[in-house]
Amino acid sequence: MNRTLILASSVVAAVVLSLLPVPVVLRTLVLFPVLVLVAGWSAARLVLGTRTPGNDTADDDLRFTLPVLVALLVPLAVVLLLAVFGIPVDTPGIAIGTGAVALLLVGAAHVAAGPPTWPTGPRRTVGPLVAVLVLGGAVAGAAAMRPPVVESYAQLSLSTAVPRAVAGSTVTVPWTLTGYGSPLPGGAPEVRVAVAGQTVTPVEVTGGAVGPSTAAGAVDERRGSVSFAAPTAPGLHDVRVSVGRDPWATLVLRLEVIS
Repeated sequence: MNRTLILASSVVAAVVLSLLPVPVVLRTLVLFPVLVLVAGWSAARLVLGTRTPGNDTADDDLRFTLPVLVALLVPLAVVLLLAVFGIPVDTPGIAIGTGAVALLLVGAAHVAAGPPTWPTGPRRTVGPLVAVLVLGGAVAGAAAMRPPVVESYAQLSLSTAVPRAVAGSTVTVPWTLTGYGSPLPGGAPEVRVAVAGQTVTPVEVTGGAVGPSTAAGAVDERRGSVSFAAPTAPGLHDVRVSVGRDPWATLVLRLEVIS
């Protein structure tokens, strides 16, 4: 009885101190080890029973390994249960959950523990069986809690082909901005034009409202155009048109300028 009271008091004290603004080193190296080791020792006592006179060395391997195994599995099970029930997985939640499990095991070991009544074989399978169940549940729970990954981006394309331009004349580039994974922003996007790496100003932007898209997998689209002055030198010129800030929303064109 004295041993049970000492263990239970240690668990309560460790939980209370974990909830206080104590140094992280103290919480990590002292308080949480107390919680998990008490739980592990109680679980081993519950499974293996108390030592019997004249048979002190029986199951010594399990008496040393089972507490460590349970001590590793209890926090994992607590975190998994907190996530399943929507409770924040933080220091208070883990401390209270681990403390509750430790108190339950301490009480169960005090009430039920006695000389071993199970055959040796079943006693030795308890630890691995519990480990497999908890680890399997952890993997299944982690897979269930993983949020779906939705790739969200915008893609810019030409609405029609860009004709040849006369040197110094106005060039109009019609574009379509298509949103994938999430709707496009409601506000008018910023449109930038660069010719041969040099930003062109001023530009005249015409853009319509966001509407439904017929592209496969698309959420919506916005159509518009940008007009700017063609280079004065005849030849082929690299033109870069960017709509918005998405890296995919950029067009690179070869504009033919004639005299």
